[in-house]
Amino acid sequence: MLTKNFELLNQQKESAKVKSGCFDENNTFIYSTSTHLKYMFASECKTTGTFKSIEHPTYVSFFMKNQVFAITRQGEVEAITVNNTDYLFKVALQKKNLMEVKDILSQGSLCGNTIVSYLKEQGHAEIALFFEQDVKARFNLAIACGNI
Repeated sequence: MLTKNFELLNQQKESAKVKSGCFDENNTFIYSTSTHLKYMFASECKTTGTFKSIEHPTYVSFFMKNQVFAITRQGEVEAITVNNTDYLFKVALQKKNLMEVKDILSQGSLCGNTIVSYLKEQGHAEIALFFEQDVKARFNLAIACGNI
């Protein structure tokens, strides 16, 4: 993904060809390959992710809330419902909307080492500290964010 001056914003190596895509209101590129519906942020955080696997190629035309509107190879429009919790979490984190991040994390639908790692990568060790269980890792996070 490039700017109009050909400066690199984000890149993703795909094993399958990108079929189509569109931008949403958060300046995120929502796209399809022959096997997945994915997203890529057009920002310095260089974040990408997958919404879901798909059975047949579809051509993305519009994204709203938790639905991807796409055209099938037969020319039919279909609304594909996706779990966008991970996406909304990353958008809130990118916008530094920590109250929304807290709300999403408190719902318990995101958990595990992947989220903790992502928070650390994005420079939010203080948030990751609340979700890390390992004592050594918690100590290192506490030192990193100055919250011993």
